[in-house]
Amino acid sequence: MKRNRRFRAGKQVIVTVFLMVLITGLSLFLAERVDKMEEKDCFDRLAQEAQSLSALIKRNAVQDTKQLELMALIAAQYDSLSDPALWAILNDSQPHGMLSRVEMLLPDDTVLTGSGEPMDASGKISFAREAALGAHITDRESDLLDADAFVVRNYVPVVRDGQTVAMLCGVIELGVLPQELELTPYGGAAAVYLIDGKTGDFLLDTWHGETGNILAMEARPMAPGYDHEQLLQGLTDGESRYVVFVSRTIGEYLYFYYTPVDINQWRIALSVPESLVLATADKMERMLGLLIATETVCFALYFLWLVRYSRRESNEKQRQLNVIHDIVDVEKALFNAHEQEENVVTALEKVGRMTGAEHAVLWLPEPSGQSRSYTWDKADLRQRLRLRETLVAEIYRRFGDGAQEVVLSAPKDFPQALKPTDESLLQSLTAVPVKKTDGALAGMLAVCNAYQEQRCVDILHSVSFSFGLFCQNISSYLLMKWEGERDALTGLYNRNRYERDLEELESLYRTSLACVYVDVNGLHELNNQAGHQAGDEMLKTVSAQMAALFVNCRMYRIGGDEFVVLAPDMEADRVQALTDRLEAALKARGIYISAGCAWENRVRSFAQMVRTAEKRMYAAKERFYQHTAFDRRKPR
Repeated sequence: MKRNRRFRAGKQVIVTVFLMVLITGLSLFLAERVDKMEEKDCFDRLAQEAQSLSALIKRNAVQDTKQLELMALIAAQYDSLSDPALWAILNDSQPHGMLSRVEMLLPDDTVLTGSGEPMDASGKISFAREAALGAHITDRESDLLDADAFVVRNYVPVVRDGQTVAMLCGVIELGVLPQELELTPYGGAAAVYLIDGKTGDFLLDTWHGETGNILAMEARPMAPGYDHEQLLQGLTDGESRYVVFVSRTIGEYLYFYYTPVDINQWRIALSVPESLVLATADKMERMLGLLIATETVCFALYFLWLVRYSRRESNEKQRQLNVIHDIVDVEKALFNAHEQEENVVTALEKVGRMTGAEHAVLWLPEPSGQSRSYTWDKADLRQRLRLRETLVAEIYRRFGDGAQEVVLSAPKDFPQALKPTDESLLQSLTAVPVKKTDGALAGMLAVCNAYQEQRCVDILHSVSFSFGLFCQNISSYLLMKWEGERDALTGLYNRNRYERDLEELESLYRTSLACVYVDVNGLHELNNQAGHQAGDEMLKTVSAQMAALFVNCRMYRIGGDEFVVLAPDMEADRVQALTDRLEAALKARGIYISAGCAWENRVRSFAQMVRTAEKRMYAAKERFYQHTAFDRRKPR
């Protein structure tokens, strides 16, 4: 008896020590995972910030080009490009975005500065070369006004009678560009670089405050798993990538990420120190160290209680319970996947893990003949697995013929014409049809290279109903979303979308914006005289003419005969000109409208802006009715 008690006590001690070692190991593993997660989050954040900066630079470049094109049109109207009146206009048109000033390159390689005074640029700038390129942005060049400074030039041609008489140049001073764009990614802790991938020149460097060349830099000590060639490779291949290397400036690892900018071969790059990246991880590691002792005691007590009072369930029963939980998780993920489509990948990941597969796919045919698919791949795959369209189409055809599942358990089972290109990647495939609630075939669900093939069919059938509901819901959701924000008669946005957009624009839009408020005159009389069908045709004619003139603008039908146009980044004169053209075009077809315009450079209140345009519309309408005889508001 005493020996038995000693045996049980010794067994408990061994188990307790094992648990302590296990907990310590798990804690260390968790600490390492936290480091990896923090590192991944850092790269994800750097990628997001870099892509956002890339879009910002591209957007500013497009806006700058549009502004320069407008200036070029004005310049073309002057016989003398050095006319002080012209330069007064150009200088009054304050550059925005990335532009610092405006210059004019003449055919004799003379450059007119902001004052209209000529400067000989022979040997530095060639009119023939720049004119041959048309509208373009140059690589890094020396500034004509300051030989020690670098600039980038945005050229647009000044065309008169079909001939390029000058090149209007918007000068981007690289030294002040960070202040112009307010570049403070990663809370201001990250360094920002703009690199010319063709030459290696730094167009922008917020860390060192100087311009150099990345190709001329000495090789940096790299973190394990990275090499110096990776740092330079993205300059030529145009791919987004990241590396980790030791900074000579601060003596620690720098996490470095860059992505292409859709201008020339520019790359935007960000870097952030390791001490900032892993700051949270270090705190968590210290907390884990404090919690290890508590965790050990708790697990030891739990183990003693479990040995005394609990019974182990069979592995099969536990497995079945896990499958049920996993199926519930799939259903939860797909519940609102029609609004958050990333949940479909989450559900496919769960299916892949349930079946032990390397690849899972939901394939959906479209009425247009195209197809749409959602895929998940096992994280540790060296090469992503993609099914050939011919193979998918053949399996789907079998489902259309009534098949309930397709199981290809080995490469030899694949039809010869449908063999994958690389048989080493695709070793097995199990697929089931996905149907809507009415039994209509909606798509197929498949897993590849599953190590639990005997269970795949049952698992896929168990979750196929949830995927079918997703297919049905997303079809209905997309249709309802489109119908809910469109006017059925004109195809323009309706009042619901108008009110929602105003709320969003109130917080997001702070650049120049114009509002055109349009009311159709005589609609009531036309409906009474010729019927509502004639009135509908008139409204469709008005909306079609608006869409033809106000390109890339938001247009709404907010009432029976009332329309609103929101025109971003458009000069007030152009807005008024388009409005006048709209009135003239409709008048030529016997349709009369009253319109009011409001324009602001920086919008303070969208509601007030709309009210201003509406008041001006009513004033125009009053003037119209004063000169017509069919004002229904007047006594007959």
